[in-house]
Amino acid sequence: MPQGMRTKLRVAAVGLAVACLGAGFISPTFADEPVPTVSDITLEGADGTTLSASIDAAIEEYGAESVAAVLDALSANAAIGTDVGVPGLEFATAAETSSLLEEAQVAVSTGAEIPAELSEVEIAPVDPGHEVAPSSLSNGVVVQLASSVRKVAAILPVLPMVSAPVGTTPSQYLSYGGAISNNRAWQWDAGFNVYRCNTTCTLTDRRSLRTTITPYQNRVRIEQQPSYSPNNGGISTPQITGKVYIPSAPARGTNTVNVGTVFTTWYIDTPNLWTNGTKIIVGIEQRADTRTGEQAGLYRTLTATCFPAPKSYCAWYV
Repeated sequence: MPQGMRTKLRVAAVGLAVACLGAGFISPTFADEPVPTVSDITLEGADGTTLSASIDAAIEEYGAESVAAVLDALSANAAIGTDVGVPGLEFATAAETSSLLEEAQVAVSTGAEIPAELSEVEIAPVDPGHEVAPSSLSNGVVVQLASSVRKVAAILPVLPMVSAPVGTTPSQYLSYGGAISNNRAWQWDAGFNVYRCNTTCTLTDRRSLRTTITPYQNRVRIEQQPSYSPNNGGISTPQITGKVYIPSAPARGTNTVNVGTVFTTWYIDTPNLWTNGTKIIVGIEQRADTRTGEQAGLYRTLTATCFPAPKSYCAWYV
């Protein structure tokens, strides 16, 4: 998504978090207090994964004591003005970051729920790569974001429309990307991330796929260009499942492939789409393994409308 959008999202989330802390705001660590030395943990997940979910997975892998120690060290380091690089908190102030991480540390140490504010923060890198420019749209499409901290209008593309847990059919996946090629194709970049954290966090692995979706009469073409940078071997080869959802008919198509290190084109067979007014949604499941388990990113297009001859195409924003 354009950096301005991600800035609004993350600052809004952090701002709400700090407001909610209110009188419970924890005083920053004084500059002369040493930052504790801790063992590494990793925070991992697909784009769209929340920081709270990544912390929960880390607890399962490393144990609550180790995770709490890292959160404490990160909070102390942020309190003295260090940019600790915690994914999702890049646009928070040092005081906001320290306070949120201290709240998380207390929750992990006591076995309580991780602060709800961190479930509104996504761990995707600030600049994950290719973004579809708004100028590629035939018309600016304004959507209202569902999350309570995202109640701002945003111009598509490349912003998930919801932050609630995704479902099992494409209509329930996160809406990502935007229309290209005169609205006849849909494209996004989405991938998997591994951050190594101790007193700061560093992105050590990012495995991404640029996905381009083009509907035809009896099939949908999927093109995927993989990239892996930085690469420290922390993410397995993704398995990809594509699904075509047709709201007006029980028929739908599914196909699964493994995408390695080269550009891959594959197809999903469908019923005849070039029937007047047929609506379709195309969803992609991306799954890969990291140290803390299987990571899943579920993304979808918006709804495209299909037309018979002489048009003979499907298009978005029409």
